[in-house]
Amino acid sequence: MQTITFYAYKGGTGRTLALANAATYLARLGQNVFALDLDLEAPGLHHKFRLHAQRPLPDITAGIVDCIYAFFKQNASLEKIAPYVVQVPSEQEGDGRIFLMPAGNVLTASYWRRLAELDWHELFYKDEAEGIPFFLELKERIREEFKPDYLLIDARTGVTEIGGVATTLLPDKVVCLLLNNQENLEGAREVLRAIQRASKQRQKRIDVIPVLARLPVLPPGEMERESKLARQVRKFLCEDTGDPETRLDLPAVLVLHAEDALALEESLRIGSRKTVDESPLLRDYLRLFAQIIPREGVEPHLDRLIAAAMKDMLEKPDRVQADLEALATYCPHPASYLALLKFYRLRKAPAWKVLQTAVRYWELSRRSDDPLLRDIVWEHFKPELGRREERSPSLADFVQAVWESSGHGSAEVGLRLVDELLRVRRTDRAGEVVRKILESARTNPALVVDCLNRLIDAEQLEPARLLVEQWSPTLADDPDFQCAWASLIVRQRDAAAAQKLLERKDFRPASVLAKRPHVYVRLLMLAGRRGEVDAALQNLLDQSLASGDEERIVEAGRLYDEAGRYEAFAQRIKTSLPSSRAERMLAMASASGRGWRAYWHWQDPF
Repeated sequence: MQTITFYAYKGGTGRTLALANAATYLARLGQNVFALDLDLEAPGLHHKFRLHAQRPLPDITAGIVDCIYAFFKQNASLEKIAPYVVQVPSEQEGDGRIFLMPAGNVLTASYWRRLAELDWHELFYKDEAEGIPFFLELKERIREEFKPDYLLIDARTGVTEIGGVATTLLPDKVVCLLLNNQENLEGAREVLRAIQRASKQRQKRIDVIPVLARLPVLPPGEMERESKLARQVRKFLCEDTGDPETRLDLPAVLVLHAEDALALEESLRIGSRKTVDESPLLRDYLRLFAQIIPREGVEPHLDRLIAAAMKDMLEKPDRVQADLEALATYCPHPASYLALLKFYRLRKAPAWKVLQTAVRYWELSRRSDDPLLRDIVWEHFKPELGRREERSPSLADFVQAVWESSGHGSAEVGLRLVDELLRVRRTDRAGEVVRKILESARTNPALVVDCLNRLIDAEQLEPARLLVEQWSPTLADDPDFQCAWASLIVRQRDAAAAQKLLERKDFRPASVLAKRPHVYVRLLMLAGRRGEVDAALQNLLDQSLASGDEERIVEAGRLYDEAGRYEAFAQRIKTSLPSSRAERMLAMASASGRGWRAYWHWQDPF
């Protein structure tokens, strides 16, 4: 029987709700749980178990306060504790049982009278005090009478005798929930040091899991602030005291995020049918439970749960899918995600959903060499994947791991990976993937050009220059290669290289002008060929006006602006188009060109 205490120095951390979610999670895995409410002055654990029960909780007539009172005030025996315990109704067939020893019937005056009559000092500090033996015997009674796999204790806040029982006498582990303020952190640190001292003196190891609660959910780009705060809190808690008996060496601080919806209507997150993407708090709970619950306590029950979910696969596929999704949510294990992943493929679920699930499976299993994952990446990882909010933040990491495990076997997938890395602004890694594509693939001009363009987009200009140097002897007359080469020179702002490229006999200016007019004009500007710039601009504007394409006209105006010839562009537009359309085109071109007028400060906008 593992004993885990949930403690907070001050209220408002969500301590009791976290315990109720942990109990529900364990029960879903077939584990038997005994929950003990030792927050006697503000008991509420029984309310949390009512939040998600399909059937009402049995009436509470007595609890731990009545048990203590009967033993110390009425000399009653502790042989049977069942009269003080209720069973929480199971949610699903096959769930483990949850037994609750509440504080008592808090709606009666007798509860508060009995609590007031208990003299904790007498119970714990007078000669031959029986408080400690009582609670040790109570723990043994729980073990023998109910045979739970886990005993979960809800400890009261602050520093009290009963709190000391919950945090130092009974537990194997203490989950300490913290709030990010000085009084809370200082108080909690003293309590944790006392736990450390007690565990040293009694030679009984008590593991402490620090949890920073009620943090706001930050945008992905600001998550480093949260990580930094967690590191600072751990450093504060582990500050050296000079006393080996109280020095703390805590694991990384976990985080429980705040959810506004819980302020409107409190509910359990385990078993709520919400996914980890819909509920940040659910994701946090699962990370916490993974720290306090050994994996070997989870795995033996997964086959049963998966089989139960799959039994109506042909008759009720929607329900099977919902059950598998719920199982993967409250039991995040490779086996549960693998079952869901296979079912999604069978039902031809949307690509983003299959990939999202594959990412979760990979994060848990790290099986990047799994043939199933390779097939999923090759089949589903495509540019039209879906909305940005549907893309997992770890998608690029997952695809790269699978692609590299395959021996870089698909240049096409590699290029898609480069695009994803550029999308999430991991430019260094994008450049490295390009290098691996060309090292391992059967190269052709189109592939080289694709890789070169991506290196340029990633601002990996030196690797791009080396690639041009490597392939120019064989691809110099390829028009697409010339366009990419010119783009690199323009991006480097290398006037000598621009002059040299323009002087090559095999250079095709008309092709580059047609494919990338902005690149060709800037190349001429770099080389100082003013007359050719004017001719290229005039040619471009003639073509744009002939086509009637407003976007091409605006692009021409931007280039005229960069070359310092905007007035010539405006004059031509006024004489070539009806006045109302000319005014609109000039307004669009002026707005588009704003910020590009200083030649040496432009960035390629196309």
